[in-house]
Amino acid sequence: MSEHPSSPGPARADSCRELCLRGGEPLVGSAAPTPFWIALSWPKPRWHPDKALLSDGLPESLRQLEKEVARTGQKLGFRLFQRGTTTSTERVELVLWRAGAAFGAREVALEQSAEIIRAFVAGERPEGTEPLGRELFVCTDGKHDACCASHGYALYTALRDELARRGAAVRVAECSHLGGHRFAATCAALPAGELYGRLEPADVPALIDAVVRGEVLLPRFRGRLGRSELAQIAESMVRERTRHGGAIEVLDTRQEDTRAWVSVRLDDGRSFATHCEQRSYHGPGSCGEAPGVEKRWVALDLHEQ
Repeated sequence: MSEHPSSPGPARADSCRELCLRGGEPLVGSAAPTPFWIALSWPKPRWHPDKALLSDGLPESLRQLEKEVARTGQKLGFRLFQRGTTTSTERVELVLWRAGAAFGAREVALEQSAEIIRAFVAGERPEGTEPLGRELFVCTDGKHDACCASHGYALYTALRDELARRGAAVRVAECSHLGGHRFAATCAALPAGELYGRLEPADVPALIDAVVRGEVLLPRFRGRLGRSELAQIAESMVRERTRHGGAIEVLDTRQEDTRAWVSVRLDDGRSFATHCEQRSYHGPGSCGEAPGVEKRWVALDLHEQ
């Protein structure tokens, strides 16, 4: 399959995306809880099909940094991206995100990238970085999953064209896997840290509107990066039921077997508790994989406290 099909084409009944849809697996709660989301610009033909840091030409210092962070009990979420036809491997762009802090740096010498990322992970604002503007990263990586190539690239081109037409202050890039191939097309919105899935080109106007306004596109919301599955589900339920657009703080999570309760506080002072239940869904994680069982949490109800 081409990496750059012009449109998704007819849906394959056996694709992971279609099987996931038919199985009823929910979108919300599927964003990675990784505390750090790091992206580096790199030519797409050099991307590794499974692990970004094994991509052709990347320095060993980045892989060593990943191991350093892992020894602290944390995970470094690392992605590659490409803007247009950029092919430089000597001077790169970095995107650095953690909850409450997001920075970017352009024209960084590749050999300096590990030190800049290390400083960011340590809680610093690395020298030479700027606050990150509004960014959209669309997974178009078809080397591992065909759904990301077809559905992702169609979404990327639609976003690129609409943003150019509007002149909106939002940048878009092709990105390596964001996780959850079965939810293609997937997209990360920074600096808010929102992850979206099952996006179609028809969703582009609403997605751009939400990003520009600082809102959440709830029908396509997978969750917020860096938060647990239960916290993501609670946020989605509260926003859907209350239409609250501000910050939501998770106060407490209590779990008993297949039941859980999440308490949250809104920035307007209100507090809510979400009751959740764990359910099983059947299907493949990626195209060509044998079907498995995914245990997922779903929200049952919401009570104001």
